[in-house]
Amino acid sequence: MKTCAPKSFQVVIILLSFQIKVIMHYIRAALAYSWVWISTLTIAVVYWYGHLRLVEEKHVYIQRYEMLQTQIAEVRQRQKKLNLLIQHQDNPQLIEWTLINYLGLIPEGTTKVLITKETDK
Repeated sequence: MKTCAPKSFQVVIILLSFQIKVIMHYIRAALAYSWVWISTLTIAVVYWYGHLRLVEEKHVYIQRYEMLQTQIAEVRQRQKKLNLLIQHQDNPQLIEWTLINYLGLIPEGTTKVLITKETDK
């Protein structure tokens, strides 16, 4: 006895084999150019990581710049005070004021009052 598959079954098998061949063709094509996708993804990740590092460094440098600007302003203020002291160093009232402010000395016959702030506990 001879068994033969029905015609519709043979058609289905032929269609499935054709679909498998098409799918395999696309898989081979994708794998052939997979190095392009991997390279592109690698470059994108490296660029993104580098960009994040640069943003962090930028914020650090901005904070440092602002800190240095405040220090420069403080030093310039101190420089102005010292230049004023140098210009008027022969004035006896200024010499007395300098001794009181910088060294804490007080002239004879005067009382020194010290005021401190209490800290919250």
